[in-house]
Amino acid sequence: MPEQAPSRALRARLLAESLGFCRLRSFGVRPHELDPMNHVNNAVYLDWLEESVAAGAGDTTAWLDALPRAYRLEYVAPAAPGSIVEAVTWRDGSGWAHRESAAGAELLRARIDR
Repeated sequence: MPEQAPSRALRARLLAESLGFCRLRSFGVRPHELDPMNHVNNAVYLDWLEESVAAGAGDTTAWLDALPRAYRLEYVAPAAPGSIVEAVTWRDGSGWAHRESAAGAELLRARIDR
């Protein structure tokens, strides 16, 4: 059986780790984060993104309080109840890049710029 290529999320994580400036987080989907369709509410992904940046930024208040900020979120797949989400966040130019995955499937590609 041929070996599968790593997912985009895994490739992003490996690249960021190899460059030494990424922040990795793992967390579970909590019941209050679900919408009526039993998927994670889209606004929660933004919360997770900002929490990851806050965990990775040295001076969180200065970075997250800086305005204006531009967000770009690409929702790839929904996170299901009870999923363990793995997030990787890294500095990229004037902003932050961020990827989320669960069970090897990419969930979100995101970026924040000043």
